Amino acid sequence: FQETAGKKDVAILYKKAERLYSSFKDEINYAYVLWGHANTLICLGEFQKANKLCQKSGRLFKKWKDDRGLVYILLQNGEIERNTGNKTKALQLFKKAVEISRKYAFKIEKIHGEMGVYLTTKKGSNPVQKYDKFSTKWHSVLKKNSILNFP
Repeated sequence: FQETAGKKDVAILYKKAERLYSSFKDEINYAYVLWGHANTLICLGEFQKANKLCQKSGRLFKKWKDDRGLVYILLQNGEIERNTGNKTKALQLFKKAVEISRKYAFKIEKIHGEMGVYLTTKKGSNPVQKYDKFSTKWHSVLKKNSILNFP
């Protein structure tokens, strides 16, 4: 199947999920759907559209005091800033995400933030090597914090 058809299908599914959660008045899940849609747009290089969805989901996460959701928004905004050339702002966002993740013991989010800092600065040790999926620490973090069934 063609790449453009795949993008169109994903957009249709996100729009449908957004309509459903909005109609249910389920603002938390609606915020996570917006966040997921923004993530997909970032991967597709559509940073302006992603930024609009980040703003919208961020307001909902803030309203409901969802600290993990707010960290996700910091990470997404860091990705947008890094990819659009504003490395100084990206670095601030990633560092803030790491700081909050440490405070609340969000391990996966902390690793993502560290990866953002590394990719932005190219200084220090590569977090992917530090938390290689075969290392005990990385595997235990994934096993504890993931809905996936790891062996």
